[in-house]
Amino acid sequence: MPRTQSGSSRQRIAFKLEFQHPVFYVLEKSTDHRPDPWTMIRRILVPIDFSAQSLEAAKIAGALAKQLDARMRFLTVLDVSDLRAALKAQLHGFRSDAEVHRALLRWIRGQFAQVRVPPGVPFTHAIKRGIADAEILHAIHTYRPQIVVMGSRGLAHRIPVGSNTASVLRNSPVPVLVCPLGSGL
Repeated sequence: MPRTQSGSSRQRIAFKLEFQHPVFYVLEKSTDHRPDPWTMIRRILVPIDFSAQSLEAAKIAGALAKQLDARMRFLTVLDVSDLRAALKAQLHGFRSDAEVHRALLRWIRGQFAQVRVPPGVPFTHAIKRGIADAEILHAIHTYRPQIVVMGSRGLAHRIPVGSNTASVLRNSPVPVLVCPLGSGL
């Protein structure tokens, strides 16, 4: 159940989300207009690069979507170069660009097949090409989720928070729940 907290001149809405282990509070960023305390989370954006942290975030987002009767959109962003994306995924031994592209798409489909979404939770999976943080922010503006759930770092293993996660946290117009490894279900 939402509750309102008052701070200096801003209001924040906290949603208590209970899981088996941790308890999360998702704070809505303050805006110039008056927030509606009964706004429900109906759409969740989950950037996923199949790193351990993004898979953890996917589990948490799935549990959240199930609890709130929300839909999910998974977003995988490929590097502009298929070869760079393939190397990050530790794929190699190609003779042509077409082989790299096909192998990368097979790898993504295989990885995504291992993502477990709770039964009854509607979801889609989009694959975009570009700069990860820019594509995530673009997806926020087009999909219009009420929350983004993402891992603390991706395949690049920047510590403790990856540059894409930091950029999304700084620039997102919606709340972002960052899930470090070992934080979830």
